[in-house]
Amino acid sequence: MAGIYLVDDMLKLYLIEYFLCRAFRAFQHAPSYVCGRVQDFLSPLVQVLIGLQNTTNLVACCAYSIGSTMHFHPQISAKHENGSIPLSHRSIGVSDHMPLPAIVLHAWQHTSTHTDSTVVLPDGCCDLILRATPGQQPRWFVTALADAAYEVPGTVGEGFWGFRLQPGAQIDEATLIGALQACPLHSAQDALPWLDACVRLDSRVVQALHSLSASPTVAVAARQLGVSERSLQRLVLAATGRPPAYWKCLARVRRAAASLAHTPTLAACAADHGFADQAHMTREFQRWLGRTPSGVLASPELLAVVEASGYA
Repeated sequence: MAGIYLVDDMLKLYLIEYFLCRAFRAFQHAPSYVCGRVQDFLSPLVQVLIGLQNTTNLVACCAYSIGSTMHFHPQISAKHENGSIPLSHRSIGVSDHMPLPAIVLHAWQHTSTHTDSTVVLPDGCCDLILRATPGQQPRWFVTALADAAYEVPGTVGEGFWGFRLQPGAQIDEATLIGALQACPLHSAQDALPWLDACVRLDSRVVQALHSLSASPTVAVAARQLGVSERSLQRLVLAATGRPPAYWKCLARVRRAAASLAHTPTLAACAADHGFADQAHMTREFQRWLGRTPSGVLASPELLAVVEASGYA
């Protein structure tokens, strides 16, 4: 009889292990906050299995298998006594090895170490950003397309985690921000499934922006695309809120700025990038970047910014 009971117990343990593993595999691709809630509910069962390991070695195998399936991450799932998720760079940072959806151009993070302002230059992209200011609740927001350089005041200890979206991305911002603000915060990576759901790229817009970047004029870009200038204007303006001329000029000034350090003279840089002359290039730099070409060239920080990912 004892042998029968042992077999019965082993079968029960097997069934528990099977259904728990199936449950966690079902949530494997869900946002982290969903997995976290399921994990909080089912993890006591795992502890029960571990506590029964004197009964049979099968229990240890079950517990190990379930733990591996759940992918426990203590730095993410740990909570403060008040139930809030601890905000540290380790817990909500962006993993260097994290696969990014096609809609995301680049993932980045920044921590303010002083109160100096940070200069933001137009790059043709909107960013989804998580801003964590000391003493305040973290906040998600989407940046608008910049028409000129601007400054962001610094607060010591303030953290930013961002996802730079592809140029021309069309965002259901209300749904995206509403969903993220309603979710318990486990990691900045929790935004990725929502980005997939709330952001899209129109292939026609992608092609239009590529042609505008590569063509000397808007008219040439329209001919390459096989459409009229008016049709190109309607398409780009409706999708991005900016006319084709915005994209054409932005791409040119960003390419010119990125090449400054590798071009022998400013006059040569102006000629290489299709400006009428050096004075024309200087006016465009001041209009878009708030600096002259010499001013950009003299600032390693600005050179790094203009060489970062974006539209060009």
